[in-house]
Amino acid sequence: MGKEKPAKGPKGIPNRALHARISYLHQAVSYLSASVQPWADGRSATSAPAEQPSTGAKRIEERHGKNAETAAGSKALTDTKETPSLEPPLYLASHIRSVSRKSQVRLSQDIKRSLCKRCDTLLIPGKTSDSKLANLSYEGRKPWADVLVIQCKTCGAEKRFPVGAKRQQRKAARQAQKAAASD
Repeated sequence: MGKEKPAKGPKGIPNRALHARISYLHQAVSYLSASVQPWADGRSATSAPAEQPSTGAKRIEERHGKNAETAAGSKALTDTKETPSLEPPLYLASHIRSVSRKSQVRLSQDIKRSLCKRCDTLLIPGKTSDSKLANLSYEGRKPWADVLVIQCKTCGAEKRFPVGAKRQQRKAARQAQKAAASD
């Protein structure tokens, strides 16, 4: 007879490192979103200033006027166009989604509800989102039909969550309950 193996305890969380990474990214998004102060002209403090054309491009503009690009035939003016870049909070929020998709790990309900599905903005009540309670039942007569509507101020997308409604039991549980009641 061989040695008896000790009983194994409860298994740990699978993909613990991925959950930790997602949690860290969410904390970073929260911190950066809270620390970003918008400028008066609509840009945020973290956005890069518009690039100035190089001195060679300035000379070409002075020499040839409006048709500087076609006259010079150089790429100097086309390279100085401002390229859109994501703000750090938006980049990290989109990174959260990409990590969870790539690793096939479900986001927790708290993290999933705190991110806009359309534009990946962190939904901070009063700052980046508005919330209201709606009841679209016939003149609001059904109190169990209340719905929390969270609207993103950035893109206007709405998220709707039922409030106070009991979830229906799974089919197997309903059938077992039905069979127990008929016996």
